[in-house]
Amino acid sequence: GLTEADDTSISVSQQSYDLQADHWGKMIQLLASQANYKPNEADLTVVALRTLRTSMKAANTNVGTAYNAFKNALIERDRLVYAERTGLVDTAKAVKNYVKSIFGASHEKFRQADSLHFKARPKV
Repeated sequence: GLTEADDTSISVSQQSYDLQADHWGKMIQLLASQANYKPNEADLTVVALRTLRTSMKAANTNVGTAYNAFKNALIERDRLVYAERTGLVDTAKAVKNYVKSIFGASHEKFRQADSLHFKARPKV
């Protein structure tokens, strides 16, 4: 699974894909050094295997880039929702208090606003 220790952490699965690509590269080097490795199948040639490795590495890089963008989007979302005083949760509380001060706690408008629930960040 993915680790979430900090923004610089690398997932175990990411390391596994990197390791597999490295092993694949070593296998290709071994095959390329063997004069008698001459498969008839086009997808098993050294050139095809190198192309596959290049594609694998590019796909893995794309995953890392997408994951970083995803993590940054989560950070921004959490900032907008949970930031002290300016986030959605604290702003909603302030609005409810304002509506309550204008109309009173028993007024229908306050009860409607108060019925909408905004939860603070869960404690981890």
